[in-house]
Amino acid sequence: GINASRVLHSFNAATRAILVAGGRIGDQIAAKLASDGFPTVVVRTSSPSRTNLTISDRQGMAIKLNELGPKIKAGEIQQVRDAVEKNLEGATWLMLCGSLPPGVPAKFYADLIALAKERGVKTLLDADDDALSGDVDVVQCTVFRHVSSVRP
Repeated sequence: GINASRVLHSFNAATRAILVAGGRIGDQIAAKLASDGFPTVVVRTSSPSRTNLTISDRQGMAIKLNELGPKIKAGEIQQVRDAVEKNLEGATWLMLCGSLPPGVPAKFYADLIALAKERGVKTLLDADDDALSGDVDVVQCTVFRHVSSVRP
């Protein structure tokens, strides 16, 4: 979601990214976005933000290694919902991007989509698994292989 919002911002589109951030990594993410003049709403979490690593070769082939997201507490989930609801005012689109972290109900995106629809805001969902639900205007399915363990 941040990357999509950043691209829109680079084309002078009015955009705002709402993200969760915690720990030292979360501080670094929030500071970088702020120093770039990038409009964000940061919901602080008690768990540290995950890190992701992209490895690419000279031909442009890449593999992404994403840590499992941190567990998000009920109060933090409510803060995200409140931030989304507050920022729907004047919005035309709501993009919901990424996998849902542990602790977030599978219907969370569907609830946010319903909230947006009530306010006449179109929605784009880029997610996977159980998060793919709701009366969304555009769906971008993220296809990946999740390896939970490797055995010799």
